Amino acid sequence: MKVIVDTLTAENKAFDTDSAYPIDLGSEGSIYKLPDECLAVPVQNQPLVKIYADNLTNMAVRQGKGMMLADKYDSFASGFYKPEDFGAEQFAFPQHNAVYADTNDYAGFSMRDLGRYPKLEGFQYEDGQITDFESGTVMTEQEAVELFYYMTYAVCIMHKSKIIVGDLNDRNILYNTDSKKPLFVDIDSAQVDDYTCDAYTPEMLDPLITRKRLDGSGESSGAYEYSENSDIFALAVIAYKLLTGYHPAFFRGRGSKGTEGNTKAKLFMLRFLYDKNLAQASGIELLDNSDHEQRLMEIKAKFPEIYAHFVDVFVNDKREYITAKLPVSDPRHPDYADYQGIFIGYDPSEEKEPADSSPAPSEQKRKRVKIRYDDKKGDSRVFRNFVNRIGYDYSELLMGVM
Repeated sequence: MKVIVDTLTAENKAFDTDSAYPIDLGSEGSIYKLPDECLAVPVQNQPLVKIYADNLTNMAVRQGKGMMLADKYDSFASGFYKPEDFGAEQFAFPQHNAVYADTNDYAGFSMRDLGRYPKLEGFQYEDGQITDFESGTVMTEQEAVELFYYMTYAVCIMHKSKIIVGDLNDRNILYNTDSKKPLFVDIDSAQVDDYTCDAYTPEMLDPLITRKRLDGSGESSGAYEYSENSDIFALAVIAYKLLTGYHPAFFRGRGSKGTEGNTKAKLFMLRFLYDKNLAQASGIELLDNSDHEQRLMEIKAKFPEIYAHFVDVFVNDKREYITAKLPVSDPRHPDYADYQGIFIGYDPSEEKEPADSSPAPSEQKRKRVKIRYDDKKGDSRVFRNFVNRIGYDYSELLMGVM
């Protein structure tokens, strides 16, 4: 089949997928490198093209979602502050529509080529190091911890752009062996605005998800109602697997429901350690899990904040960004923008370089921000942070005591 990519392919030089070999295959389609001879103008980084499988339905919906994600790219990119080598270019967002040359029907989209790096799925912990045996790539424990923080940092910015990853799993995240940071692929399956995420990975699915998403008519869409919380859960599963070599719902025991069933029932190894009655109440006869338990104790000693986060997620049902445990002055902290005074409506480009006699940037006047109360979320985070920083008791302030 011959394909034309909007604004990229040259006139009368459609890309023939039948004569090309895909660089990756998935259940939804195939990914190809767009050859030089098909490009209208040379580009430094040859784009990839994802062509959906012929048997897929709702192509108009897929096209609409792809265009919306492409439109959100700039606002998403503006959410990264530091470091300079980690930003939106680490994500394979949809960029341009691809259509069949003979029918002009939607076929897929082009996206950035992030390089040939190993998927996190292939890494396995063993004897103090984490190895992808297919590529021979070795990751240290500390590098895995930093990777977890950067994955969370990136996903948090997606959330601020009103994008929920949804089917967040270790097959869709690559490990950049040069920068030691994550690369995100398969962004087109995300949940954004009214567009659902129809994919899911059972062993990554947050057990706190209790309902399906509704469509425009109020009927069930058949897709899960993903949220920021479900993405946080999936990130914790990925980090847990990297650092322990086990899925958090893996344990040896009679009556185990398997990884998928245990996840759904919230039967996690950590919960058994903290709730001594859980096994009997769940009809489980635990066997020897000393290796799993010993590894958890090693993580507790080496990385106490990571261990505490795992306990929060898998024992206490809490869903908070691990990056929230960093100092607020760290650009990866969820409230870093507020800390720096980067508020809605503030354009840093309008701020001139201060003269020697000018006040410091932190003291310069910022633009006013309209703070509205939201029935679902309450007061805005900007307002809550402001109150916390000046030291007022929130309840007293509302009562007019101050």
